Amino acid sequence: MRYVLLLSLVACGGRTPVGAEPTPEPPAAEPEGSPPEGEAVEAPDTSAEAMGAAVLAAGGCAQTTFADGEVPQVALQPVGDADYWVVTCESYAYQGQFEIWSADGPTPVRSGDGVLGGLGMPTVHASRRQVSWFSKAAGAGQCGDYFVYGLDGALQEHRSRSCSAPGEVPPADEWPQIGPSPVGTVTSVQNGDVSCYLALTHADGSEMTYPASFEVCNDSFVGKHVTLEMGLGTVMGDSCEGDPECDDSVEIALATAVNETPAP
Repeated sequence: MRYVLLLSLVACGGRTPVGAEPTPEPPAAEPEGSPPEGEAVEAPDTSAEAMGAAVLAAGGCAQTTFADGEVPQVALQPVGDADYWVVTCESYAYQGQFEIWSADGPTPVRSGDGVLGGLGMPTVHASRRQVSWFSKAAGAGQCGDYFVYGLDGALQEHRSRSCSAPGEVPPADEWPQIGPSPVGTVTSVQNGDVSCYLALTHADGSEMTYPASFEVCNDSFVGKHVTLEMGLGTVMGDSCEGDPECDDSVEIALATAVNETPAP
C-alpha cells in the first residue's frame, strides 16, 4: 500500500513561507530636487575672485572703475549662521574704501539711503553683530572719525577728533561722541562757564544733559521735541575752574544746532 504525503506551506503571522523568495522593498523616493544618482553636487564658489565678481554683477563698488578682469577684494566674515563680505572697492596708502555685503544673494547691507561702508579698515565683531572702523584724517591717526554700526545698518556710535585738538591723543573709542544725534523733549536750558546745557528726556524715559554752543541755546525750546546736531568744540579745561585767563583747553562734543521734530 502506497502512502502519499502532502505537504502544504502556510504563511503565518506575515512570515515568508519556507523556500519562498522574499518580496523586494520598493525603492525609496528621491527627495524633490535631488541630483541624478552619481552626479556630483557643485559647492558654491567662495574664492575671493568669484565673490568679487558676484559683487560687481550685483552693482557693488559703483563709484570705482575696474579694468577688464579686475574685481574688488572680498573677505568672508561668518557671523552666527550667516556670512558677510567685507568688500574693498579701492585701496589707498593706509586705508581703503569698503562696503559691507550679505553673502545671501549677495546683497548689500543698507544704511540710510546707501550701502553700509566708508573709508577705513573695518573690523566685524561677530559676537556683537557689529562692524567698526577708524577713518583717518591724517596718516599718523591722531584725528578723524570712529564709527560703530550694527549689521542691520543702524549707526550705534560716531566719535570724532579734529587734527587741531589740544592735549594727548586718547584711543579713538574714547573720542568725543557726536552720533547718533540725540532725540528727545527739552526739559531745561541752562548757561554754564564753557557752554550751555540742554536737558533732554528720551522716548524710553531716560534723561541726559548735553553741552551746546551758546548760539543755539534758547529757552523757547523747553517742552519741544527736538533733534540735536552734534559737532566738536574747544572749551576751557576743567582745571581752569572758570578763569577766563586760563589757557588750558579741551575738545568736547557740543550741540551745534537744535531742530524741532515731530514727537513719536
